[in-house]
Amino acid sequence: MLRAGLMTGTSESPFAWNLAMRRRNAYGGTRGVETTGADYVQFKDRFSTIFGKGADGRVLQATIWP
Repeated sequence: MLRAGLMTGTSESPFAWNLAMRRRNAYGGTRGVETTGADYVQFKDRFSTIFGKGADGRVLQATIWP
């Protein structure tokens, strides 16, 4: 999954967050676009997209080791 062209996941999944953060660090990605409100995209950079709604995804992102 680290070499896939694009990865998507849900914000409730620790696996998706770990993979997105690992891909960001491994391939020199930026912090990414973090959106709030009615938009269902919680994290997006050129390698990964995390979809979801609610605060659970933000807690997972804040506690993941890069």
